Amino acid sequence: MRPPSKMTVECVGWEPPEHIQWRENDGIDDIQVLYALSDRGGSTGLTQRSFLKPSTPQRLRPIMLRPIMRHRSGREIELQLEVLKKLLEGHPS
Repeated sequence: MRPPSKMTVECVGWEPPEHIQWRENDGIDDIQVLYALSDRGGSTGLTQRSFLKPSTPQRLRPIMLRPIMRHRSGREIELQLEVLKKLLEGHPS
């Protein structure tokens, strides 16, 4: 529900083949993202854990916006995973 903004993305942990950690900040919210990688016998399993530190406390957010925020976050995660998959598989974006 906000206008587009610039986001900084910083790799804060890199321990192949176990995990990759990112810190994302758009000047308002701070997001810690952990990609846990596992060998699946010829393929790589990926589990993403995201920890959001929003600038606005949850109790102050309008109740009606929560489902929209959850849906938006889910779609953004889906797009991030598609890009990561292409990168890991060596395909151009």
